[in-house]
Amino acid sequence: DQNGADWSPMQIGQFLALLPFCPDAWGRATALLGQEEREYWTRTVANPYECEAVMDQAVDRLVEHGRPWAAVRCLHRTLLLKQALDTERASRTLLAAIGSSEDARSMDTHEAIAVIKALEGDSTTDPDDLFRVEWAYLPILNEHHDAAPLFLWRRLASEPPFFCEVIRLVF
Repeated sequence: DQNGADWSPMQIGQFLALLPFCPDAWGRATALLGQEEREYWTRTVANPYECEAVMDQAVDRLVEHGRPWAAVRCLHRTLLLKQALDTERASRTLLAAIGSSEDARSMDTHEAIAVIKALEGDSTTDPDDLFRVEWAYLPILNEHHDAAPLFLWRRLASEPPFFCEVIRLVF
């Protein structure tokens, strides 16, 4: 059938994944696939450089469908476009990426560090979220000369009980 009425959700998802990664494709995925949106979100390359729109919807859907590193890439693009970063969404996405089974080749530590640094520089970031992110990314933050777990250091310096707790964890 030429209008696609006989296409399976998988075929529709594969087709939509060939379109530029932008709100138009995301809306079509919702309209054509409904509950089967996974067929699009798991197949799309999710290239945020094809889009200059706000990517909050894409970030949420990618995380929901097991692609948090692709979502981190979208958050990084948000920063490059100088768009407002939703700090709660960014923290949630970074934490989802740590435990992800997504292909390790999808991980870009430089993009993750850029998002973490943006969180550190934003006064609206929830301190508990920032602590969890810095703790989770501590090995990566320690490897890069231009990044540091700033909030974690401040907390270690200003809260003796926390300092003692970390010492106990280490030893």
